Amino acid sequence: MAAPPVPARDPAAEGALRQGIDLLQLGRVSEAEPLLRMAYASIGDRPDVLHFLAVSAMQRNDAREAELLWKRAIGRDPKEPMLRYNYGIALQGLGRLDDAIREWRQALRLSPDNIDARLRVAAALRENNRLAAAEREYVELIQICNRPQTAERIAPEVLRQARVMARSSLGYLLYLLGRNDDALVVFDAALVDLPNNDPMRPAVLGDRALSLDMVGRSDEAIVGFEGALQLAPANAKLHNGIGHVLLRAGRAVEAEAAFRRAQELDPSFAEATRNVARARGEQGDSAGALDHLALAHQTDPDDTDTLYDMTTLALELGEPQRAVAVLEPFLQRHPDDARALNNLGIAYLMTDRAGDAHATMRKAYKLMPDEPLVLTNLGRALVALDRAQEAEPLHRKALKLQPGDPRLIGHMGNCQLALGNVEKAHALYVEAQTNHPSNADARLGLERIEAMRAMSGEGPT
Repeated sequence: MAAPPVPARDPAAEGALRQGIDLLQLGRVSEAEPLLRMAYASIGDRPDVLHFLAVSAMQRNDAREAELLWKRAIGRDPKEPMLRYNYGIALQGLGRLDDAIREWRQALRLSPDNIDARLRVAAALRENNRLAAAEREYVELIQICNRPQTAERIAPEVLRQARVMARSSLGYLLYLLGRNDDALVVFDAALVDLPNNDPMRPAVLGDRALSLDMVGRSDEAIVGFEGALQLAPANAKLHNGIGHVLLRAGRAVEAEAAFRRAQELDPSFAEATRNVARARGEQGDSAGALDHLALAHQTDPDDTDTLYDMTTLALELGEPQRAVAVLEPFLQRHPDDARALNNLGIAYLMTDRAGDAHATMRKAYKLMPDEPLVLTNLGRALVALDRAQEAEPLHRKALKLQPGDPRLIGHMGNCQLALGNVEKAHALYVEAQTNHPSNADARLGLERIEAMRAMSGEGPT
């Protein structure tokens, strides 16, 4: 940021400021900050001094102090775009994404050629799941980069990098939106601007390969990842990506090797660990899959995908206590996660804690009143509490929302049996088993009915 033309009142303070700025640029924050504060004590609220104090606060990861300093600087110089841009970064660090976007847009009004601000706006919109708005921003930035008048104002290398960033980001956004044919066109355009030695090229090749896989060109996708890995063999995300494609292609052993390589390169990469679990599961090793999901959960306890996969598999394998052990502490941190509440409710049912299951499922129901599995699991808890009459309408609603689901049909059979409607229960069990022969509720329910009939002297049906 250019400092305003204020005459130096104190040469020593100006010297301290200059030295502090030089140290900041070298990343030596602890040495720079005392000099900057010394300059501030003499110079006061001059925008450039406030700016560099804010930069030092950000480098200390103190976004709150940086936000206050940049806000004061803007009060002194409201038309300086760089202050607005950096203020937006501090606001983003505080989780105030909409406020950050507002400041970056203000920076763009003051300086339309601020490419970094445009990229920040688009990325923030994508982060906020406003994908259509993010797409418009990236398209507009590409158009701006292609205008002849833009080339007159911005250095060619800066413009090239901006085009690549915009195109690669847009391509990945289109991949997320499922528009993979469009994504491939954008990725190909980005690659035109990327020489083999450009550090961005491997990532773009990898993202392009993901889109190739999604349009059914898995062999080309694997070749694409192999090319990317030749350029960046130590890139954990690329190994994870090729593993993903190999797994979809039914090559689970090779996929597992790729995921394990990603783990080796980045032990904190929870997604790679979760993918090892997927590969183990594809090879029939459910217990091994569960162990790897548990490891992934330890790596990132707040990763919800890992949590759901792990606890669901634990329940399927008949290990509800293992699910309880991770769900209870997670829900202390995230009490309104309905999917976690649903899995915990099932775990409580499996450990004969019907009262806890009912209380937990009621919380899930308040959050997701139209989710069929939540409805049926709340009904299951009520049946376990001998309140089948209250459970019946919940099961009916679940089946109306998701007709034909053998799990829901089996649970409705249990409810009807608890109500004494043996013939209805029998018909439901038969229906559930016809659609899904391994349905445990249907099999056990039919066995109970046969036992009841045998005790009453009735012959088997």
